[in-house]
Amino acid sequence: MAGRALRALLWGAGFVLALLTLATVSRMTAGGGPEADRFGSASVLACVHHGPVSAYGFGDVYGCVAEVRWGDGDVERAEFAPGVLTPGEEDVPVYRDGSVYGRDGAVWPVVLRPLALAVAGAAAAVLGAGTAYALVRVARPVPGPPQPETGRTRAGQQRLAGRRAQRDWPVTPADRAAVPLLRRVLRLRLLSAWCALVVLVVPLSMVPRFDAPRAPRFVSPWPQIARARLADLPPGAAVVLGTILAVLFATMAGAARTDAARIVRHGAAYLARDLPGKGSGEAKLRRALDGRDRAHRIGTAVTGSVLVALAVWAAFRGFGAASGPFAVWLACLTDAILLTLLAAIFFATLESPSRRIDRLLGTDVSTKGTKGDLLAS
Repeated sequence: MAGRALRALLWGAGFVLALLTLATVSRMTAGGGPEADRFGSASVLACVHHGPVSAYGFGDVYGCVAEVRWGDGDVERAEFAPGVLTPGEEDVPVYRDGSVYGRDGAVWPVVLRPLALAVAGAAAAVLGAGTAYALVRVARPVPGPPQPETGRTRAGQQRLAGRRAQRDWPVTPADRAAVPLLRRVLRLRLLSAWCALVVLVVPLSMVPRFDAPRAPRFVSPWPQIARARLADLPPGAAVVLGTILAVLFATMAGAARTDAARIVRHGAAYLARDLPGKGSGEAKLRRALDGRDRAHRIGTAVTGSVLVALAVWAAFRGFGAASGPFAVWLACLTDAILLTLLAAIFFATLESPSRRIDRLLGTDVSTKGTKGDLLAS
């Protein structure tokens, strides 16, 4: 009991630290976009102190009221969010973007906001889930009777399908561990890693492009970065889509490994379970594999050609526009690098369906027999 309570305490402490880190990151990357409505200078009149630990994260921060003199001569009192100004400051360059007042300066911290919030938020979510589980373990409530799965939602339907598959075609963790690393599984894992790389690289590639103060009509100091991009994907969209796809591909890789374990354990009977037509399982399986191989060759040719064409086009645009410091070159070639990696993943993990099945059916000869024996079973 004491050990579970200590673990819950440690999880809870980590969760609190993660929340404070999230608040700190949110405060440090807050602000308006590259284009603002008004510009002027502010002189601080009064401040309220927060910290060194507060709802705004770590550090001594101040929420201040300042007198702002705008460029057109108007003067007003404005309240600035904690962390923008400090007591005693005068003639600080500031801007207003809608209802947001901020200190004027380079825009790039705001560009990194989606990435920073995603990383800090994910850490807080994991630690929060761990804290909840640890608290449940401390309380150890008496479990009620198991509730039947209704299957009314999509997630419920998927759980029911998974349970039926495990009931009809059972596999154990040992079965999954014994399966060789298939190229299909490797491809899904690499695609998950590639999506995670997109989440990291796309926002970072925007930093040189927005490394300049705000303006009524913002002009990038390195406009060639925008000209080099195939698709001008906003950092927030890259983070959200990349994260979703990374999780999806990782889940698919786990499911593909489980499916491979069922093929190894149950042989052709599992493969031919849903195949239409008459005849033996071997005949139906061979007909299906012949069709899949033809579709695989066509799909490989089309997909490979598209990936190579996109990578070449991105490289042509990137090298044609790149100039300036090394960071700008990298930003201009971001699309080319990512698409080249994607094409490399695709071609390095090619494997026909029949080749994959043949490899699995001959995995454990000592207990399952030869491939011919399996197909005849």
